[in-house]
Amino acid sequence: MPFILRNVRLQGVDSVLTPLHRRQTAWERLAGILARELL
Repeated sequence: MPFILRNVRLQGVDSVLTPLHRRQTAWERLAGILARELL
């Protein structure tokens, strides 16, 4: 059954319009915090 029929709201982060340098910085920060297998 589709999500919309079950009254479930899908939310997320859309980073497509975020400048590349900000996305790279975010990935570098995550790589420093999380184990590589989790990324």
